[in-house]
Amino acid sequence: MKKFFSSLLIISLSFSLVACSEPQIDEDAQTVINNAWLKLADKNASYETGIIDIDGSIDIDFDSTSIELSGDGKLTFDSSDPKNVKTILDIDVDGNGTLEGQNGGISLEGEFRTLKEKLFVFLKSLSIETDDPQASFMANLVEGAFKDQWYAIPVPENDLIPSDESLLSTKNFKGKEAAEIAKKHNFFDLKEETGYRTYSLTVNPDKLKGYINAVSQLNGTETTAEDLAAVDALLLTSEYSIEVTINSEYDITWLKTDLMANDPENNQKVTLNFKGSFENDESDGDLTIKTEGEVPGTLKISFDTEHNMNTSVNITEPEGAQDFDPAQMLGLGGGL
Repeated sequence: MKKFFSSLLIISLSFSLVACSEPQIDEDAQTVINNAWLKLADKNASYETGIIDIDGSIDIDFDSTSIELSGDGKLTFDSSDPKNVKTILDIDVDGNGTLEGQNGGISLEGEFRTLKEKLFVFLKSLSIETDDPQASFMANLVEGAFKDQWYAIPVPENDLIPSDESLLSTKNFKGKEAAEIAKKHNFFDLKEETGYRTYSLTVNPDKLKGYINAVSQLNGTETTAEDLAAVDALLLTSEYSIEVTINSEYDITWLKTDLMANDPENNQKVTLNFKGSFENDESDGDLTIKTEGEVPGTLKISFDTEHNMNTSVNITEPEGAQDFDPAQMLGLGGGL
């Protein structure tokens, strides 16, 4: 199961990095696609700092949980040192829905920073409206205790955070080296031209496995036969389509991808649909992920962003941050 969804994540993330181009007179379609891939790799490697303003919404519908969230945020990042990526996330979110059969709403405003394997949290406001009086009481306690005070929380190792040995880890990456690997391993081939400046692409399995091998070597790990078999199994049991558009400068302008993957061993099917537009320093998109089987549900994400890349940023540890002790939550509740 873990290998299956790791492979699915790798391919899904790769789909989100592809697009098509306005061909020049003396260029064939595959050449345009290759040039776009090369430019994309160089562009991504050049982004060491940046500020991204985000407006968006998230809809979650799983089992007895149905939640709608909307809000805005600002992400500031500094990845000039790959072993110490620093971020600041300011968010202002409102939501409502049903959680475990309880109706309610939430409003959250805060700031989160990540530095040196620590998460710093600053709660500006938290409001929860719910049919459950205990949940409302605890929300008021949390806001009263943690509002307007920085807390430092160590980030533990877990399966959701890639380890140094993971194919998805970037702790040992150097941007230019990663870009060179990407440039040598474009695993998207032309399937057909579907319109003016628009192409349908297909994944080349051998080239994809070559890319995964190269990433693994750069990361100081080894790709196992089991890893590569999981990629083959995913491609054999999946159905997908990718349509892309690229302008004459080989920049991404539009991407649409649909992916349906089966995991027969766990009686699970995952469908992913993404459509997005990318113009200059702005982008917008819609992503829907639907699962069927033992864990059915739907996740929908919509976003609009504005980017200011390679701008000067200054991300430091907040002054006066206190170490967070979970035991203090027990004390807050008067012995709960």
